[in-house]
Amino acid sequence: MGVVLEYLNKRLEAEKDESKRDRFSIEKWIPDAAKKAKQLSMASHVCKFSHPDAKAAPIIANSTSCNDGYLRSGNVRYEHVECNLDAFGNAAAIGVYNFLVIKMNDGRTILDHLEQDSDEIRAELSLFKETYNELREEFLAIKQRVKQVESDERLKQVYFPVDDQYHLLSLLTPSLIVSELQGRVREIREKSWAVRDKNNEQYGQDYEVLHDLTVVGFGGTKPQNISVLNSRNRGRVYFLSSCPPSIEHRDVSRPRRDFFANTLRNAWFGEEFRRLHTLLANQQNNLVVREKVKQAINAIVDHVMISVYKLREEEPGWSEPFSALPLVQKIWLDEFFADVRKPQKEWLEEVSLSFARWFIHSYGKVMKKEQIPLGDSELAFLRDCIETAMLQDKENWA
Repeated sequence: MGVVLEYLNKRLEAEKDESKRDRFSIEKWIPDAAKKAKQLSMASHVCKFSHPDAKAAPIIANSTSCNDGYLRSGNVRYEHVECNLDAFGNAAAIGVYNFLVIKMNDGRTILDHLEQDSDEIRAELSLFKETYNELREEFLAIKQRVKQVESDERLKQVYFPVDDQYHLLSLLTPSLIVSELQGRVREIREKSWAVRDKNNEQYGQDYEVLHDLTVVGFGGTKPQNISVLNSRNRGRVYFLSSCPPSIEHRDVSRPRRDFFANTLRNAWFGEEFRRLHTLLANQQNNLVVREKVKQAINAIVDHVMISVYKLREEEPGWSEPFSALPLVQKIWLDEFFADVRKPQKEWLEEVSLSFARWFIHSYGKVMKKEQIPLGDSELAFLRDCIETAMLQDKENWA
C-alpha cells in the first residue's frame, strides 16, 4: 500500500459520519484536494500574524546556512515541523497541506516529489494517468510564486536607513522559527515532567527549565485563520526573554582610590553621628558620659566594618586593577592579602589614622553648623578607640 492510500484509509477510519466516508476514496479525494490547493499559499513568513485581515503576498525566504552568529531562517535546524514552509488561506483547505507534507519512503514530502515529477509520485497516482499533469499543476499552485510582491497597510512597518536614504520594510513573522521554538519548549517541558514521575522510565534524569516565558495567542478561537502551523500549535506562541542581563547588585562599592571616600556614604551614619553629637554637647564630663561616647564611637566603627567584611567576601584579588588604592587599604580589605594582614600590624597605624580623619570629616558633614570643633586631641582619642576596635576584629588576627 502506498503512502497516499495509507493516508486516505486513516482519514476514512477516523470519519464517524457514514454519509461522508465515500469522499475519502482516492478517486474522489485527490481531484477535490487538487482543486482546493490554490486556496492556500505556502510561505516561510506569514503576514496574518501581524493582522488576520492582511492580504500581503506570500513570502518564501530561501536563505542559506552560514556560521554568522545570527538567528535567522537559513540557520535554524527544523526538528519539529514536517515541512520547511507554513501555509495560510482558506482554513477549510488545511487538509491539502497536511497531505502534501506527508513524507514518502525516501524522507521527502509528497510536495517535493510533485515538484520533481518523480517516478515514485507517478506510481502513487497511477490511477490518474490521463489527468496526472493537470492534478500536479493544481497541487503546485499552493507554492506558486507571485509575479509582484505586495505589502499591506495593516502590516507593521519600519523605515530602515540605507546609505543616505530609507527603505520602508514590512515586518513579517517567521512562522517556521516560531513553530520550531514552540516544539522545542514543549519537548523540554515534557522531559521535565517525565523525569519527576516515578512511574516513568526517565525518572531521575537531568532536565532543563526555561524561565520567564511569555505566551502570546494568535487567532483567538480560530487559530486556523492565521496559518496551518499556528493551528497545530493551538494559536500559542512562546517568546523567550530578550531582556538585557541583570547586573548583580553589589552591597558595597569597590574603592578605586580610597575606601573612606569611594565606599562609605555619610548618609549611612547620620543617626549615629547625631547621637554622638548629643553626648559631646553634654556639659557633664563624668565616667558614665565618657563611656557612652566610646560606645557611640564603637557603633560607628562597627557600622564601617560591615562594609569591610563585605569587601572581604569579594573574589580575592579584586583590588589588583586599582593601582591608586593604597597598599595598606588593600591589605585591610582584600582577602588576597589575608596572610600578610595577620602577622603584620604596620598597616594598622596608617589605616586607623585615615579612619579617624574620615570620622571627624563625616561628623562635620552630617552636623554642619551644629558641629563641635574637634582638634588634634580628639583625633588622637578617636585613633586609639578605632585601633582598639580593629585589634579586636577576629577577621584580622589569627
